[in-house]
Amino acid sequence: MEFNIFRPLTEEEKVDSIPVKHTSVLDSFLKELAKYQTKYQKLLRPYDSYSARMDFDSYLKTKSENLVNTIDKTLISTKIDFGELDTYAELSRFEFIDKNEVMTVRLVEGMKKEIISGFRFKFKCMPRGNTLTIVVSATQLGDFEKWLDKEFLKKEEKEEEKDSADTKEADTDSEVVVNDLE
Repeated sequence: MEFNIFRPLTEEEKVDSIPVKHTSVLDSFLKELAKYQTKYQKLLRPYDSYSARMDFDSYLKTKSENLVNTIDKTLISTKIDFGELDTYAELSRFEFIDKNEVMTVRLVEGMKKEIISGFRFKFKCMPRGNTLTIVVSATQLGDFEKWLDKEFLKKEEKEEEKDSADTKEADTDSEVVVNDLE
């Protein structure tokens, strides 16, 4: 004799139940965010996953408030948009801060020695002020530093030259004004 302890759910029970293999909206977003993080980590580029998560949380909060405050629920779309996650890797969002050595203790000729195994490059995210670090191995250092010089350090030099040129112009303008007063 067979007994079946599983039965189909009634309509009332389906409303309150959550499927066993159900993924939440946050789980889906974090899975998608992890894909982007991995993509930019492989490229050795900064990616601001913290801001992406904070923006998504605020998006969910406003979406849920809209659902609560609306009388006719059918007028509001329940589709959740993750947004354009590539925007969190735009270089204009970041400022290069510092470079540090990564030291590793290894056994060389029977003695423990600290060896430079790579470098840590620290970046600051401009919109929220959080920092992130990219660890670059010694073998990849040359290509990364070329990219860093091209994208960040030369921009800073150009901005400094522009600021110094603006300062010189301001100084000459003030000199003209002083000469007019004399």
